[in-house]
Amino acid sequence: MLLRRFVEGPDSLMWDDNRNRWRVRSGAVVIDPDGISCYLDSTLRDLGFAAADVAAAGKGDLVAGLRIEDVRTAGCGVVRDPQDSPADIGPAHALITFDAESSRRSIKRQASAVMQAAEIVSGTVRRSPP
Repeated sequence: MLLRRFVEGPDSLMWDDNRNRWRVRSGAVVIDPDGISCYLDSTLRDLGFAAADVAAAGKGDLVAGLRIEDVRTAGCGVVRDPQDSPADIGPAHALITFDAESSRRSIKRQASAVMQAAEIVSGTVRRSPP
């Protein structure tokens, strides 16, 4: 599983009537040229950390979990990308990658598919469902 932190804001979540739960909007995720930043859950656990530690390590009060299978089904890849910072969880850093040949529109479509499959695994949504 991959973990991605984000801030609960008016444009970061939307209510999914079909699944009866909040889901992350794709617009809440910054797509950098090298991909979408995330953390490998298995590596975090090997380091002695949990999903809540991802939120605590930076800006963000919620953590979404993404199954690697769902990321690959959306046509994306996953690569390890260990970082020095933050020192505690940085070694678990990874990237969700896109085909270099993909158009910006295609990348946004893939990111949307990835985030539709994501589930909030740490933190509490403070607003009520509509």
